[in-house]
Amino acid sequence: MYRSFSRCLLIFGFLLGGVPLTAQVVRTVPPLRVLPDLGQMTRRAGLIFTGTVTSITPIHATGSDTVESVQITFQVEQAVRGPRAGRTFTIREWTGLWTSGQRYRVGERLMLFLYPPSKVGLTSPVGGAAGRFAVNGNGQVLLSPVQVEVLKAAPARIPMDYKHRVAIRGFTSAVRRMAEE
Repeated sequence: MYRSFSRCLLIFGFLLGGVPLTAQVVRTVPPLRVLPDLGQMTRRAGLIFTGTVTSITPIHATGSDTVESVQITFQVEQAVRGPRAGRTFTIREWTGLWTSGQRYRVGERLMLFLYPPSKVGLTSPVGGAAGRFAVNGNGQVLLSPVQVEVLKAAPARIPMDYKHRVAIRGFTSAVRRMAEE
């Protein structure tokens, strides 16, 4: 009798207010994240440069006006916007990015597209990991699958080889042209 009563309540509840019952069955689908193309990344970035990570220092919040962050210092090789080539340059990222897996390593060589620093001095890559391009010792930008899509959607054609590598010179030149537009 309990089962039949439960079924009746279920059917009755469905007929009167099916939304609460169906809401339990329907899964929430996360929204699609639209990545910017390289032209959009270039326009949004306040800092664009190629450099090597020389030091990483955690910054602990000491009061209500400071934020837990990580300070990353680079030796800048090429600069498109922001720092000057040949100098060291330091950025600060929110610790939450660091703990979510977007970490830097001393000795790592990168081309970065970073948002302009916030009021508290923090920045992060434009488009998340898409705005952080690894550069190898041969002067090639190593593209992740996401970054391949970012380049394919770019307003200017940037040639890449079958292993999804791009010469840093050509890449930087294309970015400079986009920055001037």
